[in-house]
Amino acid sequence: MKNFKAEEWVDFVNRAIPPEQIEAIQKHLVSGGKEGAKLVALWRKVRNQRTEEATYQPPEQAVHEGAAMLGTARRAGRRNEKSRVIELLFDSFLQPVFSGVRASYTGIRHMLYHADPFQIDLQIEKKLDRDRTVVTGQVLDVGRAL
Repeated sequence: MKNFKAEEWVDFVNRAIPPEQIEAIQKHLVSGGKEGAKLVALWRKVRNQRTEEATYQPPEQAVHEGAAMLGTARRAGRRNEKSRVIELLFDSFLQPVFSGVRASYTGIRHMLYHADPFQIDLQIEKKLDRDRTVVTGQVLDVGRAL
């Protein structure tokens, strides 16, 4: 029994192969090609989904709501062009930790960001005795002289 390539099964379902190859695959399926039958069923579902998707029309209300939200996001983005680039300069969780230090993990994360003209220094600490997280930090305007 011949094994057919995945592309041949897709082409068979889409009738994009010569008639003699279609006949060979049909004989294979009739003679008990269970894996082939599963592939044919799968690719038929894909083809049917594609045709259903092409005719899908979303509800008009959903289109209007989506357009309204997108318009709001565009306006907000234009107002705040400078804040688009935020660069992570340091993250303590991304730094390798020496093997002796790993056992004494404190649960404190330190991060340093740069968002022109500011640097943002954050420290996030999980309090083990309570179900709390403490966030502390500072913002420095590096564009201004001290």
